[in-house]
Amino acid sequence: MLRVICRRELSNLLSISRRFSSIQWNSSIPCEESELPGDGAIQRKSPLDSTIEQTYAGALSFLRRNYTRNLTNVDVAVTDIALDLATTYRPDAQFGP
Repeated sequence: MLRVICRRELSNLLSISRRFSSIQWNSSIPCEESELPGDGAIQRKSPLDSTIEQTYAGALSFLRRNYTRNLTNVDVAVTDIALDLATTYRPDAQFGP
């Protein structure tokens, strides 16, 4: 069913779209010095931390170490295959390959 939009509704819609079009979305990973709150794998300052994180939540990192894309002076890099152990034997469980 088609609906006719009156001028008042149209002007409201245009003002809303103009307001949200001025927002700049940033999809980059925040640097380690960032003051923004975030996941421990990204924001952690030291390799040892007492922050409690659920096994099924947060950014995935090997042994919950800092996540970084900076690979300068790296001798060994460890990669893994995701295995969701927090939802085993539930409907829609993601078992490993």
